[in-house]
Amino acid sequence: MTWPEGDMPVLTISPHTVSAERRPVPPEAPGEVLVEVAYLGICGTDVELLHDRSYYIEQGLSSYPVVFGHEWTGIVRAVAPGVRSVVPGDAVVGQTLVTCGACGPCQSGFRSACLAHQEVGLLGRQGAAARYISMPATAVTTLPEGASLRDAVLVEPAVTAMNALVTTGVRFDDRVAVVGTGTLGLLAVAMARTITRHVDVVGSSETGLELALSLGAERALHLDEAADDAYTVVIEASGKPASVAALGRMLRPGGRAALIGVVNQEVPGFLPSLLTMKGLSVHGIFHGLDHYGATAEMITAPGFPAGLLIDRVLPWSEAAEAFRLLAGRELERPKILLDLSTMR
Repeated sequence: MTWPEGDMPVLTISPHTVSAERRPVPPEAPGEVLVEVAYLGICGTDVELLHDRSYYIEQGLSSYPVVFGHEWTGIVRAVAPGVRSVVPGDAVVGQTLVTCGACGPCQSGFRSACLAHQEVGLLGRQGAAARYISMPATAVTTLPEGASLRDAVLVEPAVTAMNALVTTGVRFDDRVAVVGTGTLGLLAVAMARTITRHVDVVGSSETGLELALSLGAERALHLDEAADDAYTVVIEASGKPASVAALGRMLRPGGRAALIGVVNQEVPGFLPSLLTMKGLSVHGIFHGLDHYGATAEMITAPGFPAGLLIDRVLPWSEAAEAFRLLAGRELERPKILLDLSTMR
């Protein structure tokens, strides 16, 4: 297919407003592919943009109006000359970070800290709330044959959970506790259950705890119910100081912890001596840029409970309602998607 020209429909965010506009189709560029977006997930970062509380706006990294959206899937419609890794018709999931490959962090294997990175829908790149999005061929991942484009929207947030599982080396005989019942915590529960049957969930939301049980958790506990020395692996996904403080007592000697929740404050009650005396390993997990392929295989595999994490799918014309539902915490399940297949 020839690279389309002309204009296309997009959705933009300004403070407290979601608007439908028309913008030029991204022009053909070396190494890029043009993808027709099928489904788009909305997350907390997008809600912060809408409510004018975005770090990217505050730091001058982005400006309104923003074509938002970084959790998405679609079908490749055109490729620039020389691109061979994907072809028109391929189903793909997009990566959030677009890295340079040449800076120190990229060259040392830590691409998530690229000094010249772009972030889809946030920093230097148009978001996926549009009929078409242009991406480097190296920043899209081909989905397994027959994969659900709807379910595969979960791949982008799930790569962080996958990074936590890989970094802590979860094994079939591990006792795992996942702390937190937001999107990342629930994904971590479902993904850990594909490796070990011993997965507990720890949280405060009764709805979230019940959902975690339906995803395969053995037990649902409040933090004060989690026993000392009970787990070989703890994945902290709540971002709450009290949960971080509890890691040392929850882990058995030699245990491993992964922090995927972000705690940007002091942690009262945290005892570093437990790390030393129990020989614990604690890993900070920032995204999972190198895990898109493996995560796509897991999320789209037959039997994986992706559908239990998606509350509903709304047409793109009801984007404002989707934001209202998400911001108002009116969802029983964590994810809400927009269907962009009729965007013309």
